[in-house]
This record gives sequence, C-alpha cells and structure tokens, in this order.
Amino acid sequence: GYYTRFKTSEERWAFLLYAYKLIFEEPAQKPTYEYLKTILGNKPIHFVTTNQDGLFKKYFNENDVSEIQGSWYYMQSSNTETDKNLYYAPDIVNELLPKIKDKRLDKKFFPKSPVDDSELIPWVRRPEFLEDKRYFDEYQKLNNFLAQHKGEKILFLEMGVGRMTPMFIQEPFWEMTQYMKDAFYININPKDALTNPAIKDRSLLIGDDINEVLKEAATKIKEENND
Repeated sequence: GYYTRFKTSEERWAFLLYAYKLIFEEPAQKPTYEYLKTILGNKPIHFVTTNQDGLFKKYFNENDVSEIQGSWYYMQSSNTETDKNLYYAPDIVNELLPKIKDKRLDKKFFPKSPVDDSELIPWVRRPEFLEDKRYFDEYQKLNNFLAQHKGEKILFLEMGVGRMTPMFIQEPFWEMTQYMKDAFYININPKDALTNPAIKDRSLLIGDDINEVLKEAATKIKEENND
C-alpha cells in the first residue's frame, strides 16, 4: 500500500493515516515476541532491526533495540537539507485522522515542517531518508553493547533478514562472527537460511518458520524450568 500510485495525494494521505493507526494499535498477530522473551530470559541482549513497525520496542526495553532503518513512530521533512528534526508521528496522526472526509485528507491539512514548510513524510528508508542524530544514536546503542561485552561469548541470532538488504544485518553478523573467536551464528529463515563459508563450522542454519522454531524452543525451556 505504501508504494501504491494513488490518483490523488489527498487519497494517499488518508491511506497513510489509516496505516499509521493500524501500526500503532494492532498487536503482533502471533506470540513470536513472547516466545523470544522466554528463550532469552535474563541474558544481556540487543536487537538490531530493519523493521519499522516499532514492535520490538513494545516487547523489549527501548535501550536494547536499534532501529537502523527508521520508524513509523516519527516523521521527517521531505527536505533533509534544511530540516533535520524528527516529529512524533502518533500526535500528528491523532490530530489528522478526524479530518479525513470521503477517504481523503484535504491538502490544507497535510502535515508540514515548521522549519521550512516542506511536506512531512514517514521516517523510513527511502531516497529522502534523514540520517542524523537519532539515526546515529540507534547505531551507537548497538556499538555500546558490543563494546560492553567484548571478549565474551556472543550469539548472533538472525531471524528473517533474507537477501533483499543483507548489508545492514546479515553481512555484518557474518563478519563479526568470523573475527570474534567466541562468537556463534544462527540463521532462522524458511527461504534464505544461509551463512558465509568462512564461519560454516560456527553456524547453525534453520530453514523453518520462525514462529514455530521459537515456540518449540520456548516450550522446551518452560518444561525444563518446571522439572
């Protein structure tokens, strides 16, 4: 829907606002995140995600999550040269949703940057994506975690990244596993459970449904804890 060529920008903005509402309010459709919480327990963790729906931050501490490809919870100016601010999307969406009429948002209500009057757009990866303070802060959280646990045993668990954008998570995980002697890599992906041949002996590839894999692991952990 995000890439649909709507007949008018008024229709597109109405759709975007409904999409925002769905993202903010709709819970995860499967208990995958709950299974993950059970498996991880109290271990030190950090999540790096290209997902932009904010679900990781609904289930885990915000400081433990790096959203490196933006988030629907923020908007940015379409002109990144003059306005480098981010604007909290839920406040904007709540204000504009009642103004939709006949599945259209009148142009006079289009959200605009208070700095340069340019139209606001979602803060998600696209040609105009703003790479500024928050973007670098998200990466810094990950760097801080790795520095804090330098020299320790680290598991790089990749779930569902695939080959569309391997340069953001998959390939860095391969590289870090290769050069950290006590690191191990697991890839759970029903279509692209791959690894770098250089770390084949320190990799586990699981080509099954992520939710079912985590469910099985979480169930075993609960059973062991109850014994």
